[in-house]
Amino acid sequence: MNLAAEARALTRVPERSHLDWPESEAIHILREVAGECSNPALLFSGGKDSAVVLRLAEKAFRPACARLSRILPVSWASKGRAAFQSRR
Repeated sequence: MNLAAEARALTRVPERSHLDWPESEAIHILREVAGECSNPALLFSGGKDSAVVLRLAEKAFRPACARLSRILPVSWASKGRAAFQSRR
């Protein structure tokens, strides 16, 4: 391989997958919502959806979750959640 081909191989931009656009859109929405809120929080139940949202929040507010003031663990059996759902 010649020197020019090696330089191109080293500076090649990786291919974007079909999931990159929805991920970047979700990160944008998280940043926009956190920017509009004075005290943003993330409810975390430990399920698949919560794990994905937590990972997106980590990516959105890297290197530190300074804009995300709280990550609140919740349980389906908690009294607060039952009271909230009964008001809906």
